[in-house]
Amino acid sequence: MMPSPPIPESLWNTVPSEAQVAILAVLDCLKGRIAELEQRISDLEARLKLNSTNSSKPPFVGSHRLQT
Repeated sequence: MMPSPPIPESLWNTVPSEAQVAILAVLDCLKGRIAELEQRISDLEARLKLNSTNSSKPPFVGSHRLQT
């Protein structure tokens, strides 16, 4: 079964079949990368919600202050 075309079918039908295969392969690759990045975003958002009361790490100690 052929996936649905990413552009209107009337335009898709004017694209040579070799180019259709290449376009669909690139589209599939990009969909996979998007899924990876969405998972990474989800993981990072979960980490942002952590604080010293719900994390196994201690709170940050103010060593970032400028020394005078």
